[in-house]
Amino acid sequence: MSLFATPSFFTWLSLACLWFSPATQAHATPPAPAAGPVEMSLEAERVMEALHQFEFPLADSLSRALLEHHPSHYLSHFARANYLWYVIITHAHGEVSTEAFSGHLQRAREDFEHRHPGRFTEKDAMLLFHGVIIHALSLRYDAMEGHGMRVAAAGRQAAGYVRSSLGRETEYQGLYLSAGLYNYMVEAAGERYPLLRLYRLLYPRGDKELGIRQLEYAAGLEHPVWSTEARYFLLRIWLDMEADARRALPHAEWLVARYPGNLIFHYYHYQTLVGAGKSSDRLLEKRGEIDRIARSHGGLTAAQRAHFLGLISE
Repeated sequence: MSLFATPSFFTWLSLACLWFSPATQAHATPPAPAAGPVEMSLEAERVMEALHQFEFPLADSLSRALLEHHPSHYLSHFARANYLWYVIITHAHGEVSTEAFSGHLQRAREDFEHRHPGRFTEKDAMLLFHGVIIHALSLRYDAMEGHGMRVAAAGRQAAGYVRSSLGRETEYQGLYLSAGLYNYMVEAAGERYPLLRLYRLLYPRGDKELGIRQLEYAAGLEHPVWSTEARYFLLRIWLDMEADARRALPHAEWLVARYPGNLIFHYYHYQTLVGAGKSSDRLLEKRGEIDRIARSHGGLTAAQRAHFLGLISE
């Protein structure tokens, strides 16, 4: 599994499974009892902020505490699944099993559907958004594992939530992220992969320019998780899909300035510098920066450290 494989639409959408309601800073104290989806979203977002900071021990502690306090809530399991997913994609081999990730993700999906059986007609836009991101991550995992029947089922469910959420962005601004990704990727994927054009007929029509505008709007929101995710996906769109590294570069620079310990962001910053034709001295300087961070970051395992050092030596 590669950090830098070019993804399909639902791969992009599923990687954006970090969007919860209003922001709060991550810290190590256990979450307070929470009753509703807004409060639970705040607690789950603390896990995501820790992951953005590459503070894996903190994210581990927070997600475990959330499960301890709220073992039957879908956001507890989804937050834990997000932590495990980050561990997997950063190649912390031996630290986590895909079975644990899959189990928490399945529990999140089941608990969400049990609590909110209305699914495609859900009146609350935030809950509809939760449905989008949970089922999109399920689709990503099933596709990665080659579970054909489950991919088809997860795809139908994810598409249903997306279809119901389009046009409701003003009701819940996190939907600008999912709508932006959808509008861009459903058209871009059809252009890039001709075999997907028939599948595109099963979904609402997209609009690449609208998708970019929606992501840019999300990037400007005063919300650390949504703005961070929007910047990351704009970076990847310009770098990977549009082959315009110069337009990706401001987003990469914003990300590494805000999250100086996040080596995923630093790696893609390096890739944008390469694509933008920066000097060999500047590239050497950036590789040295990544090397220093990887060697000194106290929140990484030895396997994670070796993975990122290997990326810059290729």
